Amino acid sequence: MHRTFVTLALVFVSFVTPTAHAARTTVAIAPLATSSGQEYQWIGVAIADALSLRVHRQDDLNAVSLRQVNAAMRQGNIAVQDVTTQAIALRLGMEVGADLLLTGSYTAAWPDIEVQLVTYDPKHKKVLNTQSFSADLGEITEVESRAAEILARELGAAQPTVEAGAFGTQSLRAWRATALGLEILNWQSLSPRAADLNMPLALPRAALEKARDWFVTATREDPEYGEAWGGLGVAQALLGQTDAAWKSLGKATALGFGHDPTAVLGASFLRMREGRWDDALAILQSAVERHPGFLHARGYIGEMYNHIGRHKEALAAFEAYAKIAPNHPWVLTQLGYTKSKLGDHASAIADTIAAADLLPDSPAVLIQLASRYIDANKLAGAEDALQHALKLFPNEPKIYVRLGYVYLLQGKDELVIPLSEKALLLAPLAVERRDIGYAHLNLARAHGHQGNLDKAFEHLKKAKEAGVTSFSEVTGDTGLKKLRADPRYSKGGY
Repeated sequence: MHRTFVTLALVFVSFVTPTAHAARTTVAIAPLATSSGQEYQWIGVAIADALSLRVHRQDDLNAVSLRQVNAAMRQGNIAVQDVTTQAIALRLGMEVGADLLLTGSYTAAWPDIEVQLVTYDPKHKKVLNTQSFSADLGEITEVESRAAEILARELGAAQPTVEAGAFGTQSLRAWRATALGLEILNWQSLSPRAADLNMPLALPRAALEKARDWFVTATREDPEYGEAWGGLGVAQALLGQTDAAWKSLGKATALGFGHDPTAVLGASFLRMREGRWDDALAILQSAVERHPGFLHARGYIGEMYNHIGRHKEALAAFEAYAKIAPNHPWVLTQLGYTKSKLGDHASAIADTIAAADLLPDSPAVLIQLASRYIDANKLAGAEDALQHALKLFPNEPKIYVRLGYVYLLQGKDELVIPLSEKALLLAPLAVERRDIGYAHLNLARAHGHQGNLDKAFEHLKKAKEAGVTSFSEVTGDTGLKKLRADPRYSKGGY
C-alpha cells in the first residue's frame, strides 16, 4: 500500500481507506529509554508524545495514546527501561491491544545522540524491524522526524515526507517543558471514576503545581504550541482552576489542537467534574467522529455510560470499540464487566476468559476474571483465579485485597485479616489508592464479625479517609448488627 506523509500529521493517502467500523491497524508508542544523564531523560517522553500525536491524526489508524501506554506500564509494574527487553515489550503491546508497537532507546552526550528504534508485532510475537541512527542534539526536533519517517515506512509508506517539528513546535525549550509536564500529568487518570469529586486525586497538589509551571514555561517559550496549552488546561483542571483551564483549552483549540487527546480528555474531564455527563459524552463522541481511531476517547465513552448506570449504551460503545480493534484484552474485560451489570454472567465470564487467554500472566485480567466469578456467585472460580494471580505476582496488593474479599464472602474471617494486612504492607506499591481503602474495609468487616468493634471502627475510619464512599456492604452485612447499633457507626456517617 502506498502512503504519503504531509504537513502536520502522518497523513497517509491509501488506495483503500478503512471505514470507521472496520478492523484497523492499532499503533502504540512507548517512551524511549536511556541511561544518559538526568538532563536528557525528557527526550524519551517528548519523542513518544510527538509520535503518538502524529499517529492520532492519521485517519486510517487506531491510535493508543501515551496516557494509555503509561497506564498499562504502571498497572503491569513495567519501568521504561524494561521495555527494551523483547518479552516485556511484547507483553506491553498485548496489554494495549497494539498491532504495531514502537519502542526505543538512546544515549546522549552533547552534542551527539544515538537512537535505536525497535518495532514489534505483539499479536504474532515477533520483532518487525530494528534501526539505529545518529543525530545532533542541537537539532533535536530532527530526531523526532527521523523516528517518524522510520515509523511511516514500517506502516507502508514508500517515500514518506515528514516535516520536523510538525507535532507543534520548533522550540527545544517549549518541547522539553511540555514533556516534563506531561511526564507528571500522565500519572493522573482522567477517567469518569477519577472525575468523581469524592475520589482523591492520585497526584499531590505540589506535583500538579509543578506540572502547571512546566506548561506555563512552555507556552511562554512558544505561545503557538497547542499541546502545551492543552497540558496547561489539564493541570489547571486538576488544581480546581476551572476558568483558567477553559481558557487554556480554548487556546489549544484555536491553535488547531482541540481535537487531540490532551485537549479532548481535559475538556471531558472538566465537564465530568461539573457533573455534566451528557456534555462530557458529547465532547468525546465528537472527537471519535472526527478521529474514529481515537481509542482512548472510545474507552472513556463506554466507561462513562457504565459510571452513570447506562449499561446498554456502554455495551454498544464497547462493541463498536471491539469491531475496529478486535482481540483487545482491556476491551474484552470491559465487555465482561458491562454484561455482568446487565445480568448476563455467562457471557461476562466468557469474554473475560477470552481476555485471559490473550494475557494469561496479567494480574489485572485475572482480577477482572475473579470479579466476574464473584458477580455470578461462583466463589470457587474467583478464588482459583486469584490464587493463580498471587503465584505470578506475590507483591501485587490488589490481589490480596480481592482474595480477602472472596474469603469475606465465604465467611472465612480468619483468612481475611492476614491477607488484608499484607495488602496494607504492600500499599506503597498500590497503583490506586482505593486498594488501601478496600483493604481497610475488609478488615473492618472481619473484625466486626469477630466482635472486635474497636478495631472495626479504626479500619472503617481509615477506609473512609482512603476514599471509600460507599459502605452499603457494611449496611447489608447481617453479621454486623452490633457494629451498626454502636453510636460510633451513625456518628461516623457510614
